[in-house]
Amino acid sequence: MIVDKLKNIDVYKGVSPDIYAGLQFLAKAMPDIEVGTYFINKRVKAIVSEYNTVENFERGYEAHKDVIDIQYPIIGLERIKWSPIEGMSVNIPYEKENDRTFYKDPSPQGTQVDIGDGTFAIMFPEDGHSPQHYVTKPELIKKITIKVSIKIPPIKALIPMKAHSERVANKNIRPLAGKPTFYWIMKALSESKYIDEIVVNTDSKEIGKLVKDYFDVTILERPDYLLGDTVSIQPLIEYDFSKTDGEYFLQTHSVNPLVTTETIDKAIEAFFSQKEHDALFSVTAVQSRFYWQNGKGINHDPNHLIRTQDMEPIFEENSCFYIFSRANNKKTRNRLGSNPMMYQINELEAVDIDNMDDFYWAEFLLQQRLAGKN
Repeated sequence: MIVDKLKNIDVYKGVSPDIYAGLQFLAKAMPDIEVGTYFINKRVKAIVSEYNTVENFERGYEAHKDVIDIQYPIIGLERIKWSPIEGMSVNIPYEKENDRTFYKDPSPQGTQVDIGDGTFAIMFPEDGHSPQHYVTKPELIKKITIKVSIKIPPIKALIPMKAHSERVANKNIRPLAGKPTFYWIMKALSESKYIDEIVVNTDSKEIGKLVKDYFDVTILERPDYLLGDTVSIQPLIEYDFSKTDGEYFLQTHSVNPLVTTETIDKAIEAFFSQKEHDALFSVTAVQSRFYWQNGKGINHDPNHLIRTQDMEPIFEENSCFYIFSRANNKKTRNRLGSNPMMYQINELEAVDIDNMDDFYWAEFLLQQRLAGKN
């Protein structure tokens, strides 16, 4: 829980655009605001209510899974009792429609705060809060509760796999550290808390059958016009759209076997926590000296050399994953959208199997990971 003054809301501008939008609404609201619901943006709404404060809130301490609450009485004062929900007992089970669970038996760490008259409180999912208590005596208050959605919509993973490979024969299904190459990225995706379906687009019945032997996935067989080695990724994405529902997608490749579930989930969370960018792609930072063919420096001055570790990094698109929406991809016809967000991952996790040297390196790293050595 955070307790603060409305005069300090600019502090939150760089913390969360959605929280800041809610706080701006509170700062601008007038006491005569009408009871009702106000939509601030797609993820933030304000609920204005009136009620009488009481001595004891009988249902206990409520907590939410899918929203952050910002509470502020614009008329009157209210006391909120707080306790971390860890270790508390459930008083009323989770109500999905209202996104709330009521708890009892507060922690000894619990406390109480008085809000109103310029003071607001922010409650996160781990914060049990018991509202509606009076401060000195019961009174009718008008309260604004900001609901900031933190629920991430279901995401579908798209993985293209074709049978033929010029530099690594059968690279999608070639045994890698004891499993088919595709196994490792699909295992990471299947363990993600945000991926609700994995869609494999393939020109090979053998690949489709083998993938289904390991994972519960959707197999899309490519039509004739998408067959061949020169088909680019965008027509495949558009075909996948035509055969699947959902609004948000993560596109990756079977030849990125070191990418972890943790990285996938953190990238998804980073994308949905901001509003500036319409897509996300993974990158690797590079701090090396690059030259044009004529010997001129690309990212440095050869006449004034500095240590490579002191150079400004440049970023390589490593093709490990891309996150985008159906609507935006249809508009731009590009998985990078029009204003993409770069998400940095380390160079070992970003290994991409493009030739046999890459394959042997990826296998070594996987074996080290499985042995607990990295």
